[in-house]
Amino acid sequence: MKNSIFYCFIFASFLCLSCNTEDDTLPNKPDNSDPLAGLETFSVNVEFPEGNQPDLTDATIWSWDKSSVLDDQNSGKVMKFPSESSFAYLMDRQDRLLLVGVIDANQQKLDLSSTAKTLLYWGLGGPFFEPELAPKFFAEVESFPIWTEWKSLVDQAFEKDPYFLSDPTIGQKFGELIKGMEPNFPQARTNEDTKASDLLVNGDIKSGLQVYQTGLSQFEVANTFRRRVTGFLYKTKKVNEAGQEEGINEFPASSNSKDPDQIIEIPVVTGITSFSGTVYEYLLGNTEKSFRINTEPIEIPLNLNEKEATWQLHAIGMGKGGQNLNQAEISERTKLMMLTFTLDFVVPLIADGLTAKATAAKNTGAPKTQQDFWEAMIIATTGYVDQMPSVSKKVQDGELAEAVKDFFNIGYNQFGSIFLEDLARVAAETIWENAPANLPKPSLEDFSKSAVRKAKILTTIDLMLKGSDYARKVHDIKNSKSLEVFEIKAREIEINLEPRESKVAPENTKELTVFIKSSVADGQVIEYEWSTTGKYGYLFDDIHEGKSFSSSKNKVKYFASVKVGSVPEDAVDTVRVSTYIKQGQNRTKIGQDQAIIQIQDKIQFIVGWEIFVPVNERETPISPTGVEYTISNGGFEAKFTTDVEPAGFQFQVIRQDGTRGNIVSKSADEVGREDGAYVYKVGVGSIRVVHTYSEEVKDEWLKKFTEELEARRNVYHSLEVTVIPKE
Repeated sequence: MKNSIFYCFIFASFLCLSCNTEDDTLPNKPDNSDPLAGLETFSVNVEFPEGNQPDLTDATIWSWDKSSVLDDQNSGKVMKFPSESSFAYLMDRQDRLLLVGVIDANQQKLDLSSTAKTLLYWGLGGPFFEPELAPKFFAEVESFPIWTEWKSLVDQAFEKDPYFLSDPTIGQKFGELIKGMEPNFPQARTNEDTKASDLLVNGDIKSGLQVYQTGLSQFEVANTFRRRVTGFLYKTKKVNEAGQEEGINEFPASSNSKDPDQIIEIPVVTGITSFSGTVYEYLLGNTEKSFRINTEPIEIPLNLNEKEATWQLHAIGMGKGGQNLNQAEISERTKLMMLTFTLDFVVPLIADGLTAKATAAKNTGAPKTQQDFWEAMIIATTGYVDQMPSVSKKVQDGELAEAVKDFFNIGYNQFGSIFLEDLARVAAETIWENAPANLPKPSLEDFSKSAVRKAKILTTIDLMLKGSDYARKVHDIKNSKSLEVFEIKAREIEINLEPRESKVAPENTKELTVFIKSSVADGQVIEYEWSTTGKYGYLFDDIHEGKSFSSSKNKVKYFASVKVGSVPEDAVDTVRVSTYIKQGQNRTKIGQDQAIIQIQDKIQFIVGWEIFVPVNERETPISPTGVEYTISNGGFEAKFTTDVEPAGFQFQVIRQDGTRGNIVSKSADEVGREDGAYVYKVGVGSIRVVHTYSEEVKDEWLKKFTEELEARRNVYHSLEVTVIPKE
């Protein structure tokens, strides 16, 4: 890993604030008032190696912009911020940083171990990762392969100089420790599974984005990158009912483009969906990980006069390129640049450690809410960047690591200490404004003191980051395009009412089912409007009955109410169904279809054939085995039932090629019955009978006869049965 920092903000000015000479800063006057009086606090112990404790006269523990003076037992207090951990810093009387650590319900001690853990967290880029990673980090840090060696380096550095946290040597040692541990981000990232879509849209993931259908006339966008994106949805073409194509907004990227039909806020990935391996491997970019966050469902229904419509989704975000953007898209990209620069690069360094990230995460479900939460910080950062042309250009070019280095360096040199104090105050105010109302907010004097202390802390973070490679943070941006275009075609949804044509006998029922060749999203309900011409019958289901009604069921039954013997020739009823999507109060038509029902005095249907080979088994004393088997060559049989009492049947063999045999008529008494079903049998070939005492021989002949009949299935493919109802 490069020792030259990818993300090196070179706080030369901050180092001046942190140097070790005794005359740098006048000693603080002890404050007799307790800023933590009346607040719920943790009691925090401070420990140093025996015999090597620096001067702690008037030393303070600083956290949450509030200070607590150490007592004679080296103990101080840190405010309990509800449900959050926070960093605490031990400062001597000259505000030089001595120790640091995370304080929560499980940890109330500042020592070299807590300091080594925090330095490792900073050095591996912890502040720039998801907030939920921090608790995992501090729970696992002592199991990291480099922990023992790193802890030893920290112990040695302190023994040499208690003020080592402002010495560049500590960052150099960290860089040497992790040298060669190059991140393997592109190879380690797990490819997201694409989701099936029956909208006409490419489901490939591009720049971390995937578009797929979730319901009828409905799609979602999934974001798998830690990158802010806004979607501009344009309707570009349509095909009318006559099949003619009409242009609407065919070139959305042009300067005279119409406004988008919809602007889609695509949520930014702010947390880990899952990752395998340890936190250590994850921070190094050498473990599989998975992110996915989805938009709300986006509706693009066809208008009633449309058979098809073409849409373009323009996904705008930070990345390579930037051509083919219209003016509105350019403005959006610029806004997203500043959001990214401020929220992902400035805030994690200026805000107060773990809690700032966690508090922000709870208020950031999408770019809009993040912008609302950090609005003051974004305004402040943008104001400064506008006065730094070189920083502004680097932000626009996506060179964020260099941009943030120059931002702090130029800002401090150009505007002086008020620059850092201003940003620190805005960040602190933002956090405190979102804290519980019963917690007292710091004063302006507190913010002023905090700015000086934050400078010392930022100096130490900077020293640690000199050893880390910031490619992990900017990977998603570097592997994205500023503009990704997804074309989505919405077409009429195919509706099939089955069976398309059918026959039914008087006083009998035929069930029909409508099939919609699309998927239905959660919250979407299909409404079916059923109707029939009703000349010879009516429709019904479990609840409804009549010539027309609406139902939530995709099945209906038609009952032929005419009497046997009173059916004219060509007696036909038509059944129609119209389908609609219902979501809340909205109803959108999907399509419609119809089926024809022919009413006949006789009933026809088709059944399949099964092979039968008769085998008879009888006991006999003359057999060596005590059993004699009789096998004949058999034929085919067809089983069926009917809802009406039959007078007779007509049978017609249908061959595999669709040709038919002669019609065979049988009375009902001439057709056999088995278990309540009628059985029609046909023998094939001349009768052959085999007698044997051997079960093995019996099985051989059974197999032989079966194979012979299988070879005749091209002739005995199916059977049409005509039922002649009894009058």
